[in-house]
Amino acid sequence: MTTSDELRNQAKELREAARKLDDAAETLESFGKARGKAPVVESKEPTKKRTQGFVISDGVRKNQDWCYKIIKDAGHPLKVDEIVTALHGLGSNVKKATTVTLYLRFDEKKRFTRPSPGVWGIAA
Repeated sequence: MTTSDELRNQAKELREAARKLDDAAETLESFGKARGKAPVVESKEPTKKRTQGFVISDGVRKNQDWCYKIIKDAGHPLKVDEIVTALHGLGSNVKKATTVTLYLRFDEKKRFTRPSPGVWGIAA
């Protein structure tokens, strides 16, 4: 059976926990308000660009350039799996064909065309 002193101690601990939660909630609320007021700093050349939810970083651009070189050197459209294998030969750590498909699909320079599913070539 629980004594009245134990109940008082539990109530005290619960009030302390509730106070901490209230403080945390206020802090989170203040972050949310400040978030909209954060200064915007624009760089001259951004290293990342968002294209339809896909982030184009310098690493992505490098892989896109390699894909272009691979397909151009082949002289004909290639299957995505062939492109992935060739990328590994160039030192890329791309592991999935779907990743390469995204690279080719969202190329900012629009250099690639898809003559059939899973096959990519150079746009005319």
